Amino acid sequence: MGGVYWKRASKAGAYGAFICGFFTILGLKPVQQVFGVSWPSEVVGLVVAATACVVMFALSSLFPDAPKEEE
Repeated sequence: MGGVYWKRASKAGAYGAFICGFFTILGLKPVQQVFGVSWPSEVVGLVVAATACVVMFALSSLFPDAPKEEE
């Protein structure tokens, strides 16, 4: 969603945020049992969402997309 609202978002930032999103599976109870942890699912979701936003901003700032050429 960051790429929709922020014009400076880049592909690197989008991919980084996408990869962060995979950590939301840690909120599932069967996955938590495998890893031997017991975290509230709400906290996992909020932490992953906040981390994805930070990663999107950081990677987009560090690796901006090349400017598009106009014809």
